[in-house]
Amino acid sequence: MVKKISGIIINKNIAEIFRGHNIIEYKSPEESFSINEFYKICAYVFLYIHNSHITASDVTLTISVTMKPLKLMKHLKQCGLTITEKSPGVHVTKTDFFPVQIIENKKLPEKENIWLRNLKRDINAQNIEMLFDLKSNKYKNLRISAYLYALLAANSKIVKEMEANKMSSSTLMKVLEETGLIQQWESRGKAEGKAEGKAEGKAEGKAEGKAEGKAEGKAEGKEEGINGILYVIKGIKNNTPINQLSIEANIPIEIIEKIKSEL
Repeated sequence: MVKKISGIIINKNIAEIFRGHNIIEYKSPEESFSINEFYKICAYVFLYIHNSHITASDVTLTISVTMKPLKLMKHLKQCGLTITEKSPGVHVTKTDFFPVQIIENKKLPEKENIWLRNLKRDINAQNIEMLFDLKSNKYKNLRISAYLYALLAANSKIVKEMEANKMSSSTLMKVLEETGLIQQWESRGKAEGKAEGKAEGKAEGKAEGKAEGKAEGKAEGKEEGINGILYVIKGIKNNTPINQLSIEANIPIEIIEKIKSEL
């Protein structure tokens, strides 16, 4: 839910209908939006109106999808509602209570809606690099860790390809560092490598063994970080119990709870 300050005008294609309270339902790229789901989210909107002691005239509903919900839109038209495509990918209808807009993500202009357009399955290293450049140059204080978690969950294959590609590996490390989790796995890898290096160093030369152990530990820590993050995110999406994830991934419960809260 996004609240808008009274009197503020938002000159954005996906926010032109915004009022005081704007409820947004986002569906992942592989999911459609059914008629039943529409009535379910409408019920939630009315519950929100009741609990917040506000009027329906101060509320909007936005449904963000990748696949155009043709059955739903046909159903709404059969109910006598007029659906207008105000701009590419932005379909708006006005119910008797509050306006509803259906955003077809893949049709949005990428320059105007770069963040929403790139929240998809076929992301690549160039797309991610572009997002980081935009954040560095225009949105320096923008927190995108939750956004990156979603990208990692939807693009595990491209993440592994980026890891293997020297040209893309630095971008991948930026993604993992932005989440704030990779450092924890690296630290664990360094600690384990240091211990192993000391043991080997007694027989083959302490300094050499320690150095090799640190290097190997750091590399293993990064590898575990990539696999660990992806494993936890997928487990959360599949409703795997947190305790089970903690044991299987060897990750503290509090870290998994932090990831879950940001997804």
